[in-house]
Amino acid sequence: IVNDTAMRRGVNIVYTEPSSAGGQYPGDKSIFQGFTTNVDVVWSVQRTAAGKTAGWMVTIQAADRSATLGQINWAAGNVLPEETMQNRAVKIRNQGAPAGIREMYFESRFAPANCKPVPTTDKSVLDMVNALYTSFADQWCYNPGRNTINRIPTGSVWGNYDLKIAKPS
Repeated sequence: IVNDTAMRRGVNIVYTEPSSAGGQYPGDKSIFQGFTTNVDVVWSVQRTAAGKTAGWMVTIQAADRSATLGQINWAAGNVLPEETMQNRAVKIRNQGAPAGIREMYFESRFAPANCKPVPTTDKSVLDMVNALYTSFADQWCYNPGRNTINRIPTGSVWGNYDLKIAKPS
């Protein structure tokens, strides 16, 4: 941590659903894939079930793979031409290959629709992902289990979600 060697380390948070739980898909489920963005360590005294305990408190911040897209500059010309959404999604996926995201998904009925030209000067791959999904007037999210970017339709029943992991006291 002192030498900054804890930065950009892979993080994969997985839980295992046992067969006995009765779910349709028992086994390992990836609920977060990404990399560390900040790691802090401080000496601390905490209250625990056993009383006060002294030790090191490690705080780890992580970002999912889509955050990497903001660090990749668009390098293919000055303007993306008018083209189908399918072709645009493939170009964006290919340009963002260093992030390791497998695919960008949306419903097949949108694939033949045309995207307007978009300037790429001083833009990142993340800017192009936002422009693509903005053309649907929708949002997107990264799915760590499938390693894909998926469209979230406007008015969807998908609520806001976040992940909090803590040790109960």
